[in-house]
This record gives sequence, C-alpha cells and structure tokens, in this order.
Amino acid sequence: MFSPINQGSDDLLDSDFEANGQTPITNLALGEIDPSWDLGLYAKPATLGNFVWIDANKNGLQDVGEAPVKDVIVQLHKADGALVATDTTDAAGLYLFENLQPGEYYLQFVTNSLPNNYSFTTANVGTADSLDSDADALGKTAVTTLEAGEIDLTWDLGITSKPASVGNFVWYDSIKDGFQQLGEAGVANVIVELRKTDGSLVATDTTNADGLYLFENVNPDEYYIQFVTNSLPNNYLFTTANAGVNDEDDSDADANGKTPNFNVAAGEQNLSLDLGIAPLPASLGNYVWIDANKDGLQQNTEGGVQGVIVELYDIQEILIKTDTTDATGLYLFENLKPGEYFIQFVTSSLPTNYVVTTADSGSDDAADSDANTDGKTVVTTLEAGENDMTWDLGIAPNAASIGDYVWIDANKDGIQQNTEGGVAGIIIELKDAAGTVVSRDTTDADGKYLFENVNPSSYTIELVSSSLPMNYEPTTPLVLTKTLAAGEQDLTKDFGIAPNAASIGDYVWIDANKDGIQDASELPVPNAIIELKDAAGTVVSRDTTDADGKYLFENVNPSSYTIELVSSSL
Repeated sequence: MFSPINQGSDDLLDSDFEANGQTPITNLALGEIDPSWDLGLYAKPATLGNFVWIDANKNGLQDVGEAPVKDVIVQLHKADGALVATDTTDAAGLYLFENLQPGEYYLQFVTNSLPNNYSFTTANVGTADSLDSDADALGKTAVTTLEAGEIDLTWDLGITSKPASVGNFVWYDSIKDGFQQLGEAGVANVIVELRKTDGSLVATDTTNADGLYLFENVNPDEYYIQFVTNSLPNNYLFTTANAGVNDEDDSDADANGKTPNFNVAAGEQNLSLDLGIAPLPASLGNYVWIDANKDGLQQNTEGGVQGVIVELYDIQEILIKTDTTDATGLYLFENLKPGEYFIQFVTSSLPTNYVVTTADSGSDDAADSDANTDGKTVVTTLEAGENDMTWDLGIAPNAASIGDYVWIDANKDGIQQNTEGGVAGIIIELKDAAGTVVSRDTTDADGKYLFENVNPSSYTIELVSSSLPMNYEPTTPLVLTKTLAAGEQDLTKDFGIAPNAASIGDYVWIDANKDGIQDASELPVPNAIIELKDAAGTVVSRDTTDADGKYLFENVNPSSYTIELVSSSL
C-alpha cells in the first residue's frame, strides 16, 4: 500500500504519491533537476484471532451450545518469542490482534487465566481449522505466517473441565437416625442414577460390596442423584434425610430416593451424597388360648386368655420387649428390626393350676401351640416388613384325678375297717354335669379305681350296681358328687358294699301229741329264748318268742349258722 503523502518537512524523505498512485502536478523549470518525488510503500496490516470456548463434550471441536470463556489472557509472540501484544477474551470468548505486520507469529494462552480446574482440550481435531482448538497442553500454538492484509480468525482454544466426581455411600441405618454409625454396613447392588436437573440420565452406577458408588469424569453442571427404589433389598425404604448438619454422614435422599439438586464445579470431588436405608418394621404375635381338649390345636369354641405376660428376646437372650395378652388373648410386638428372636411365655403369669399344652401339633402353624413346657419357643428369623402372627400358646388345666376304693362293709356301718377288704371287678363311672359318661374304670384286685387327667369341673361318680357280686348291695350311696379344681387329686370317693340281708325264724309251739307237726289245736310258747350262732359257735343274735310263739332274726349276713333254743327259758 502507498505510504501517507507529504509527511514531515523534508521533501526528499517523504512519500509524494496519493492513494490513487498519482503525484500532485508539479512545474519543472527548464534544466531543473527535482529528485524529491518519492514513493513509500508499506504492507497492508494483518489480523489474527479468535475464540476461546468450553469444550463440554471434550471432543476438541466447537459444538452448538458450548459456552464462550471470558477473561482468558492471550499473548501474541513473534516466532523468536518476542511479545508483540496481549489481549483478553470478551464475554463472547473473542480476542483480536489487529494492524499486524506480515511475519511469523504464535499465540500463548495464559494457563493461570483459565477458570479454576480447567485445562486445554485436544488440539487440531478434524480438518475444519475454524472449529478446532489450536493450542497444545501448555496453551501454545504452532507458528503461523501472516501475509500482508491477511485476516486469520482460526486460532481458537477449547478448554475442558478437569474431571469431577460424585459419590458416595449407601448403608443400613440400623437405628433409623439418618446418620452413619460405626458398624453400620454398606448395601451392595443398589442402582444409582446421575441425572441433570431436566431429568435426563447422565450415568448409572451400582453400589459395590461396601455400599460405595462413584461417578467420575463428571462435567460441571447442575445434577441430582436418583437412588432406584426397586433395587433396594426387599422391604427396605429410605431413612430420614438431612438429619443434623454434617453432610458427610447423613442421608441425602427424600422418600422417593431423590436428592436435592447440586452443582458440580470443574475438578470437584463431591463424596457426600449418601443414602441410609432401614427395614420396614416387622411384627410378631399372636394368641394365648385355653386348649380345653388338650390337643394342642385352636378350636372355635376355645377362648383366649387375658393377662399372660409375653417376653420377646433376641438371639443373645437379651430382653427386647414385654407385652401382656389382652381380653381376647392377643399380644403383639411391633416395629421390630429384622433378626432372630424367640418368645418366652411367663408361666408364672398363667392362671392358677394351668399348664402349657402340647407344642407343634399338626401342620398348621397358625393354629398350633408353639412353646415347650417352660413356655419358650424356638428361635425364628424375622425378615424386614414381615408380619408373623403364628406364635401361639395353648394352656390347659393341670390334670386332676379322682378315686378310690370299693370294699366289703361287713358290718354295714359305712366305715372301712382294717379287716374289711377291697372288691375287684366293680365298675365305676365318671359323669359330667350333663350326666354324660366321661370315663369308666373297674376296680382292681385291691378294690381300687382311679380317673386321671380329669379336667376341672363338676362330676358325679357312680357305682354301677349291676357289677356288684350276686346278692350284694351298697352300704354307702351309689352316687357321689365332686367339683374338681385344676391339679386336684381327690382319693376319697369310696363305696362300701355288703351281702344282701337274710332272715331266719320262726315258731315255738307245744307239740302236745309229740308228732313234730304243728296242729291247729297246739298252743304257741311265748318268751322262749332263741340264739343265732355262726359256724364258730359265737352268738350272733338272740331273740325271744312273742305271744304267738314267733321269733325272727333279720339282716343276717349270708353264712352258715345254728339256731338254738335256750332250754332254760322254757
């Protein structure tokens, strides 16, 4: 290009050509020599720029939506390193060096002017030089040659965030306080999603055996974490979020498993996004009943027992809870952690003279009795959220008994004598209040009978008269009554029997004709003494004839006797 015209005062040194390449008109005198018409030429100025941007996807190319970077310092150097000029990127990420002389230059993007935790992206990706990044890892470009008047706006710089990471921990919040406690274990296999605030999924991870998850190489942006509910262990849910002020140790997700939105800065490591989970509470029960028929199974007619103390223990035999059965016989332990437990029914709280019935009868665990004779069940494992209402206890009255003895009441006084023995083979019936035979027994060789395992109630005890020896009759009542208490043993129900009473007599008369035959005309003998003697000759009874000559021995036991007339009474 033409230099400016007529600069300075020395016409021999200035340029005299106008921009159109012509000089002004001059007048030359004859023979004049004018050596002052000079032309200065200079190179047309060059320009170099252009753009610094955040290479969000780190591909080394400018993509739609990637943001410019303000305030990055850009230095223009000659090829020999001499600093020519400095510029700073504007809000649009642009810088520009103008009025440059043709020559060799390079650019230096000043590293410490980049945003914190950002570095240079990959240089010279692809073939479109106007879209790529041109600086190396130190921010320096290659040397370029600027021609006169050249405008080169292809010298761009992409910067990328240093890798950020987001985590951290899913744990079993065993005490449900929302805080990580020493000894609370991590939860494996929980699915964790990193999402942008618009809900778009960025990445997915799964907790490892220690309960840890980690998202690496996270770009600066705003995100939230979604813990996937259906990946939790069965019957577990999220614990209380944001308890207290220590974000490193609390749980951060709401009841749906979602954390609040959070910003990730370049190079940031955010390992505070934790999740505590707790089991759905379990429960255990159920029922104490009177097992009237002692079969160990609940019947519709068998009622519940109020006031029985029930204790819940863990596997270490530590008492966890205590309950007492209500008016319907029910008890319940709620809000239990998953684990191993057993039940202790406190036998001292059972009704007086009641005992525990048979355990584990049949195959229906919801209808049987589950405790041993001491009231203790086996250990059971409760899962999270489980509602186990099968732990029942049947109790029955302590077995009563009643007896005892049938004897020959020889003297018919209704009182046992040492010389009066028992009678075998006599049938005794035990009847309930309705008259139904509950049990039947037969006296043994010693005259004994016994009804065992009798439920407390009112009964009659009856001697079956048809089982008596021939010509014997009772000397005590045939029917006795008794109200038995639980556990009672009544061995006082005795029966005396004796031979049916015989009689012998009859008449003393004056045998006038001495023929040994009573004749109508022969008179009776009053006041004659008659003696009845047994086989040993002992007088058993004595009688005196009446005015009609009659005597009579009644209520005589069957046996051998002699009847003698006392001659001295004639």
